[in-house]
Amino acid sequence: MYNLLLVDSEAEPFAKLEPAIRLDNRVVLATATSGNDALRMALEKPCDLVLVDEMLVDMTGLEFVAKLVSRDPTINCALISSLDDGEFHQASEGLGILATLPPYPDVDQLDVLLDKLNAIL
Repeated sequence: MYNLLLVDSEAEPFAKLEPAIRLDNRVVLATATSGNDALRMALEKPCDLVLVDEMLVDMTGLEFVAKLVSRDPTINCALISSLDDGEFHQASEGLGILATLPPYPDVDQLDVLLDKLNAIL
């Protein structure tokens, strides 16, 4: 069983993916609507994967991941990004992000993420 934390300021970016996560019996899902709430939640109750929107109400997704990883370097994160691969690599270097998600990820990304997570854990 995987504990996932979905950090999303709006309902839109994960609208296609969230229902599939909730139906997947391999996953327990928690949600947060701000980076600060998600930081608190992730540090209080460890999770296996944090899925992060590109822009949160109180910080960018990259800022959130940098804060989270500085407190828990072993945590796995997947981040929505509209940057191309080179720009994303430059912006996220050193953060150890497990996966980059396209804007509005769909159900196909869930199996890919869980396969990557399974390989690590």
